[in-house]
Amino acid sequence: MTGSESSGKRNVRHRKGILTMSKKLEIPYEVADGITLATLQDHLEYLEQELKDHVENGKWMHPEDVLKSRGEYIPALKVLVKFFGGDYE
Repeated sequence: MTGSESSGKRNVRHRKGILTMSKKLEIPYEVADGITLATLQDHLEYLEQELKDHVENGKWMHPEDVLKSRGEYIPALKVLVKFFGGDYE
């Protein structure tokens, strides 16, 4: 995708390291990546704390949430955090 081509229904355009949304919001890719990384790290910390509270303190968690957090969500978030240049430990 180049120049002012749009992608999908969101009308997102890409231009030389700038992300432009349909409402005239323009942010550098580095800022967008930083926002994404912070969000991923926050969610990873939340899931890990929730699981820790369940295991160590007996806080109730739906059994499916326990399995999905351990087996899918936390490992996937660690991969994404690393992809965006962050730490997860």
